[in-house]
Amino acid sequence: RIVACDISEKWTSVARRYWAAAGVAHKIDLRLATAMETLDRLIAAGEAGTFDFAFIDADKTNYLEYYERTLALLRTGGLVLVDNTLWSGGVANPANRDPDTVALREFNDRLLADPRIDLSLLPLGESEAALLKAVFYMLLAASGVATERSFIMIAVVVFAVMVARPALSTRNL
Repeated sequence: RIVACDISEKWTSVARRYWAAAGVAHKIDLRLATAMETLDRLIAAGEAGTFDFAFIDADKTNYLEYYERTLALLRTGGLVLVDNTLWSGGVANPANRDPDTVALREFNDRLLADPRIDLSLLPLGESEAALLKAVFYMLLAASGVATERSFIMIAVVVFAVMVARPALSTRNL
């Protein structure tokens, strides 16, 4: 099952058509509410420790809150992918005081210091295109719609992360 959090009826109605056409609509639990509300409801419903994977790409000023709730929902060994952590390089510029940039800088600092996680950073340009494609294939695989090519793509991404991980891990800096 895939739990999708969104606040847009307009855009999710487009997604629903594609889910139905792919025959996976019954596997997707769409929650139309803020991510914070959805995550809190999942935790309150006893879902803590039951998720294998989470993808965070929402309002940047709440990333820390989403992160904490996501960790509560993840099983041991679960994976979290977070988009926009480099923010087109903006986080490296201390003069950039935009609220989203400051929030992402604080988020990155918190991750670096968090002993509960093993952290790796994959700087994939803007990261969205490659990351979302990989996530899309993973979601297809999880939903049973994946093709052989999808599994190959997932294997390549996982292998690349495993090989690069020692070099990319912030724990080695």
